[in-house]
Parts: sequence; C-alpha cells; structure tokens
Amino acid sequence: MSYRIALVGAGRVAWHLGAALIQAGHQIVAHFARRKSEQAALFAHWGVSEQIALQKPDFRKTNADLLLLTVSDAALSELELLSNPKTIVLHTSGSMPLSILARFGRRRGVFYPLQTFSKEKKISFEGVPLCLEADNAEDEAILLDLASSLLTKPQLMSSEQRRNLHLAAVWACNFTNHCWAISEQILKKEGFELSLLHGLIEETFQKIKVISPLSAQTGPAIRGDLLTQQSHLTLMAQSPEAAKLYADLSAHIVFMAQNKA
Repeated sequence: MSYRIALVGAGRVAWHLGAALIQAGHQIVAHFARRKSEQAALFAHWGVSEQIALQKPDFRKTNADLLLLTVSDAALSELELLSNPKTIVLHTSGSMPLSILARFGRRRGVFYPLQTFSKEKKISFEGVPLCLEADNAEDEAILLDLASSLLTKPQLMSSEQRRNLHLAAVWACNFTNHCWAISEQILKKEGFELSLLHGLIEETFQKIKVISPLSAQTGPAIRGDLLTQQSHLTLMAQSPEAAKLYADLSAHIVFMAQNKA
C-alpha cells in the first residue's frame, strides 16, 4: 500500500529515510524544518517540489497517513506541532519512549532504523533492522507494512527493549568509530592513512560473525602484556584523554575476561 507521509526535520535520518520512502512508492505530502537552507537541499535530494514546505508545524490540513518526526531527542521533547487526529505520529529515536508522543494524540508509534547515517554516503534500507512500536494492533500492522515496503527487517519491541538496543548500538558503532578516529590521528602523525588498517578492521568484523566478541578478543590487555601497554601509554603522553581511555578499556577487557559466564 502507498502512504501519504508528512515529515519534520532535515537531518541525516530525513535525508535517507525520505528518499527511501519515495523510492518505495510513497508520497511526501508536507514537510517542516526550522532551517530553510537545509530544507532546500533536502528537497533537491528527494526530487520533490518546495510546495510541500510548511511555514509552521501545522499538519492538520495535509491529510497525511503518517507524520514522521526525524529530529534529535532534545528537539523531540520540546517540539510543538498540530496534527490530524487520524494521522499516526511517529518518532525515529532509539532511546526515547513511545510515551513521549502522548501530547500529539492517541495514534502514535516508533519507526527506528538501526543504522548509522551520513549524508556523504548513500545507503540501502534493505535488510536493515527497523524497530517498531505502536499503541494498538491496527497501527502496528500499518507500520509493519510500511517497513516491509522498504525491504527492511521489521522488529516489534517495547520502549525499554529499544532503549537497551540503542545502548548496545552506541558501543558497537559510535564508540568503535571514535576508536578508528583515534587510530587515524596516530597514523597520520607517521604519514599513513587509515586504509592501512582496513584489512584488520574487516577481519575483526568477519570474525565476530563466527565467534563471540569475548572469545575473539586479542591484544596486549587480554594476554597481560604490561610492557607493551606501558609503551603505548608513553607514546600517548601528549594525548592524556586518549591515554586514559586506552587504560580504562584495557582494564575492562581484563575484567570481562575474568568474569565471563
């Protein structure tokens, strides 16, 4: 089924999700964003007319089936808008509960894609876990239908389950990416590129598809190589924050190894 969709926000989630919805045959009928320059770039990316832009977040006359709020958690808490009572209002947050939408009416839900988004890189939603939650079976079925149209892997879950999943995702994605950023800085000091580590990173990823990360752990911390760890800390003397992170992570690797089930 094709749905009429309204949307709030012009960030990375809106950039990719809006394009995917259009490609899947759905129609973006209205859009609101505070920053008009970002909105213009978004419309160009989507290939839609600027006539769908709203000057105020008043969606009562749009006749949208769904209203997607693709904004930050802080903005979601403060957002004020008007919507049609028949419209299902959805947020795309991993950590915010369904109840945060209570002020917008009884038809509400969550449409959270478990993926990392950057405008610079095109992404496919095919196979992406899409976490769904709704207040009733009828709206739940609509969200499942919408998710299936994007070829995702829809997963019904509670707000508490999704919150813990988001925490796991931050460790697996955001913190890991930060470690790569530190690696890149170290390499650049010696005139190398991060591509030198691509093979290592790829093998690490492939390995955890076969065995658990706890069993796959290697490196100086797990083997108790204090001499190498101290050498590394000396090299990072000019970056005390990174050195502390190195020491804390090394200690936690040992802790998990000693306390694994």
